[in-house]
Amino acid sequence: MVIVGAGPTGLAAANMLGLLGISTLLIERNPDLCTFPRAISIDDEGLRVCQALGLGDILLPSMRLGTEAHYISGPHYLARVAPLACRNGFPLISTFHQPTFERALLQGLERFPHVHVRFQYELVNLTQAKDEVFLSLRQPDGGRQQIKCSYVLACDGGRSPIRHMLDLGMRPPSLLPFSRRQRSERSQSGAMQRWLVVDCAGDDDPSNAIIFFCNPKRPAVTVPAPNGGRRWEFMLHPHEQPDDLLRLERIQELIMQSRRSQRHWSAGKPACVIRQAVYTFYATMASRLFRHRVFLLGDAAHLMPPFGGQGMNSGLRDVHNLCWKLSLVFQGNASPHLLASYQTERVPHVREMILFSSALGHIIMPTSRRAALARDLLLRGVVARIPPLVESLREMRVKPQPRYKRGLILPATSLKHRHLPGTYLPQPQVLTLQGRSLLFDDLLCSGFALLKLSGEANQAEQPLMHPLWSTLQPRYIVLLPPSSTLKTHWPEHITPVVDSDGSLRSLFGSSQDTYLLVRPDRYILGVFRANEEVAFARRLIRLLSP
Repeated sequence: MVIVGAGPTGLAAANMLGLLGISTLLIERNPDLCTFPRAISIDDEGLRVCQALGLGDILLPSMRLGTEAHYISGPHYLARVAPLACRNGFPLISTFHQPTFERALLQGLERFPHVHVRFQYELVNLTQAKDEVFLSLRQPDGGRQQIKCSYVLACDGGRSPIRHMLDLGMRPPSLLPFSRRQRSERSQSGAMQRWLVVDCAGDDDPSNAIIFFCNPKRPAVTVPAPNGGRRWEFMLHPHEQPDDLLRLERIQELIMQSRRSQRHWSAGKPACVIRQAVYTFYATMASRLFRHRVFLLGDAAHLMPPFGGQGMNSGLRDVHNLCWKLSLVFQGNASPHLLASYQTERVPHVREMILFSSALGHIIMPTSRRAALARDLLLRGVVARIPPLVESLREMRVKPQPRYKRGLILPATSLKHRHLPGTYLPQPQVLTLQGRSLLFDDLLCSGFALLKLSGEANQAEQPLMHPLWSTLQPRYIVLLPPSSTLKTHWPEHITPVVDSDGSLRSLFGSSQDTYLLVRPDRYILGVFRANEEVAFARRLIRLLSP
């Protein structure tokens, strides 16, 4: 396996493949990791992927966990996003320092003797055969090296040379049936924006909130970062030249103008600017996410505005979706046709995230005074008076929820459970046999899991007998109610846990003879009753090996 690009997505993929025991080469054309921050926001799903990489204990202490998001128009609050829910085991909004994040991911690769990293190696060309990919690499001394591998993961950024080699174009997603020409016209007019991005150190602002300044004269955002850091972002108007806004005195002026609109603002000290740059934000995705044996992940596959904070998080989701499928294929437990489900599953969710981020930007960051006034009237005059809508905004339920409707999913035969396949399994705290409280995913490791209810702590559980289970080797977990007392002796094939808050048990209703098969990326693959085991296993075998 070869991964091209040592950004967050490529490094995460290398760690995931390392955990799965797959021999991997990670190449990066630059001499080292990037030294300045680009991404800054990570959500609960992204943190759950970090946990799956086995690096949660290393990564989380360096992050600023549990931030809020405030939307301000002049002196008024339009909305506050302050989630209390913790469905995936982590806060919904957190911030991080990307160089620190990437360095920890790189150090994580030291766990795996079968994963190798080569800096200053640049991919020059690749060709694909039926069962292999041939790559031509430029070495640090300028010489060429020819290698071959089974698959290539292109994590080489928004300008992805590999995407160009594969002749895969980028286009803005749409829910409407626009023609390619119409989409091209839309991409030229409305799918890109220029923003000044400023990173500061030694910040004295006490706010722990991401603040959106919804001012049509100059839309802006400020994001608190770990260790006294803060990011500022300011929209450029079409007539403005980047060189003018990149001047330090102009940056200080913009920051001071924004800070004066904050209720807690005080004179403070000038911002300590450590980096400034002008970026163009796009809303676009590749026409296909793979071609034969080469897969696009992260920015190579999709680019989105930063308003939803979903750019890097979407790359982490790509990694978690694809790597375990590659492992199944390498082990001979699935046909290579299974890998097409990467496209089937990820494209709809990526499209939703791009449209969500774009719509959020249009709503909260219009440059038209009339549009801004209409927005203010709607949010302050209508939405603020409807408690369910206020709660929905506070808990960030407007964000598209993870759900796969097609792909490696088996529809339930029971109407009672038809909503479960394809959904993301919640992650509560559970109590183990040894009396330890831990996050549920820590029991699952990197494989499949079979979940079942148990009404009483001493109830006997019989193993499933179909040969498929010895192939997939799922962790068999019995969920006990909070009132249960764990007994000291359970069959070796069972891991009993007390579902402390009942969120896992609630998925079953009262069906104690029902099993949930959970994929390694924590999505529910299917649901079946004990008397449906054989039929379910046959359906799954057909899905894995068409």
